[in-house]
Amino acid sequence: MRELNLHIQIKGKIPLSTLTQLLHTDVHGKKSGGQEEVPIEVENFKGNRLPNANDISKYLKTGFNWGLYGSPLVARIEEGPEKGKLVVYDGGHRKAMYEIRFPDLKTFPATVIDVKDMQEVARLFHRINGTASKKVNNETRFINQFLGDEFDDIGDEIDLLENTDVVVMQSETSYAPDTIPHPKWKITSSAISQLCKIGKSEAEEALNIYKKSFGSNNTVHNITGQIVKAFAHIIKVEKTHFENNSTDHFSNWIKRLADVDSTISSWLYKIEFPHDRMERRHQGTACGIWKKYCHQCIKHGVPVKQRPNWLSSNVLKVYDDYNKSRGNNDE
Repeated sequence: MRELNLHIQIKGKIPLSTLTQLLHTDVHGKKSGGQEEVPIEVENFKGNRLPNANDISKYLKTGFNWGLYGSPLVARIEEGPEKGKLVVYDGGHRKAMYEIRFPDLKTFPATVIDVKDMQEVARLFHRINGTASKKVNNETRFINQFLGDEFDDIGDEIDLLENTDVVVMQSETSYAPDTIPHPKWKITSSAISQLCKIGKSEAEEALNIYKKSFGSNNTVHNITGQIVKAFAHIIKVEKTHFENNSTDHFSNWIKRLADVDSTISSWLYKIEFPHDRMERRHQGTACGIWKKYCHQCIKHGVPVKQRPNWLSSNVLKVYDDYNKSRGNNDE
């Protein structure tokens, strides 16, 4: 296998073993017409970002797709000392993938735009990549992964959503899984992924508790990730308690509290039990919920260990200081 020798500079290196695989990857779709054949030697505009070697390998892993290739944009300079020069100002990754998959071809299909000079190229690049384009959000990415049957990274999330009739949604007509008719509950893609990491069975039970406790009309309800993750966390770390006492008791208690006060902010316990890391704020929320639940258990003679040793040392100190200030001792 020959060394990789692209005309477009890339960031990083593609190992020869990987390159050999990419060279023989499948080709999907058909090449579209109406494009100009541009010499393969044409380079990237100097202001363009370098194509990333890891991204190229990832994109080509499932094959070269003409439907995704579209048409790279090439500027042809009309005036000045660089008159006649061609540069790629949009589509560098696609050209690099094309060169890897078709190493013997001398041209590549592109749309060629005549521009005055390099300053004009820079302005076009900025308009396309700096102001006109917008990043795809996580929900849009998740929904399109589902619609495209690309379940490798989201299989557990899809199973959990389908089992609980919850969706990731960006509009009433755009959501996943779209196998759920007239969905009434939605959640962010990041929250459903984090729930799966806590545990699928705990996550499913937590989602059902949340649905049972919050929301009563026909509108689409947004599931607050911090709260439902707190439910799942409690069910997981207090497994011994729930083996001896059905989660129904916990679930019914949550429902009674929500009937009295379903204001989401009052369930977060942000002031009393903060957490030092953003991605674990649900543990501070879990701490507040668990403490209140323990008091209910003790009141009704249900044995329970109050002190949540599963908290980080920083938050546990906050918890202990909070109790000492009120004359409580959960040891």
